[in-house]
Parts: sequence; structure tokens; C-alpha cells
Amino acid sequence: MNKDILGFAMRLLARREYSVAELQNRLVARSGSVAEVNEVIAELQRQGSVSDQRYAECYLRSRIDRGDGPVKLQAALRQKGVPESVIRHSMAESTGEDWRDRLESLRNKRFGKQPPVDPAEWARQARFLQGRGYTVEQIHRVIPPPWGH
Repeated sequence: MNKDILGFAMRLLARREYSVAELQNRLVARSGSVAEVNEVIAELQRQGSVSDQRYAECYLRSRIDRGDGPVKLQAALRQKGVPESVIRHSMAESTGEDWRDRLESLRNKRFGKQPPVDPAEWARQARFLQGRGYTVEQIHRVIPPPWGH
């Protein structure tokens, strides 16, 4: 096993959590040897130094606190190379989060407690909330459209 790659990986992991795919990309970019990197990654996984599950939990915890919704969180984890099964499991664990309360809090912080009075204002608020990763269904439950549905 290449000690230089292992040492670099340990220095990276000392600063923050990485998904297996992120770490692999960083190590391959530095060393160029996919086989040696895979060997190092396998050893780090055996030691418990790198874990997609732990990474996903840390990532979700920090991003939920920023106001990100479930759609955005799942997409970000996919982009970071976290396996779909780990994403599903981590999201199921975090559904202890009351997305409705988080969404309502985010909306009230940004737009105040008054509901939108016209369709244009409702659409503006809905676009903002969708951009933060909430579904249209979740948005409808928190801010019913002024024209009814």
C-alpha cells in the first residue's frame, strides 16, 4: 500500500468528512494510480476512517440547519457520489426532521408571517422555496395559493 497516498488521505480526513467517491477523486487526481487509491480507500473503510453513511449524516445535519429541503439534499448527496441506498437510509433517519416546520420557519424568516395576497407573490415565494429544495406539495401545505386549490 502506498504510504504517501494513505498519509494524504488521512490529512484530508482530519479536516472534514469525505464521501468515498470524493476522497477517491482527490486521491486519484494527486497520485494518478487508481489501483493504489482503491487499495488505500479499502483500508480506510476497514479502519472506519471513511464512511459514506457517516458523511451523509454529517452533511444532512449541517445543510438542514441552513434551511435546505429534501430534494436539494438528495441531489447534492448524489452529486457527491453517495450511493442511493445510503441516501435513502440517511434521509429516512432525518425524516425525524419535520420538513413542514422547517419550511414554514424558512418562509416566515424570509417573507414574514403574512400569507401572499396575490398569485404573483405566491409564485415568488414558491420559487424561492423550491430553490431551497422543497417540493410543490410541501409548499402548498405551508402556503396555500391565494386562489385556492
